[in-house]
Amino acid sequence: EENNLQYALDRLFDLRKTLKSMIQVNKNVGLNGVKTFVLEIMELRNKLLLAPCPQPENFLLCEEYRTAVQKLSGQVDELALCLSRNQPEKISLIVNGLLELVNLAYSLAL
Repeated sequence: EENNLQYALDRLFDLRKTLKSMIQVNKNVGLNGVKTFVLEIMELRNKLLLAPCPQPENFLLCEEYRTAVQKLSGQVDELALCLSRNQPEKISLIVNGLLELVNLAYSLAL
């Protein structure tokens, strides 16, 4: 970012790292621990959305990547909504599923 370049892999790496921390906190602390991560996760997701497709010359791969990122983004939004509604069971499912979605987008970006 120091050179004003945005790379999807860097954004996904940061998001993945933070999600792993959030999953661990969810296991150890629970719902209150997850709440502390939500704004950071949303900010990292927003940065990811602004990064260009990692392989713009490959149309099909870009479409798959964008679909994966859209699913990920939707689940981040759903997490925030479930937190506001205090739905702990759904929150745990979403938290655990987010890492799988990030891994999918990450593999497509490689």
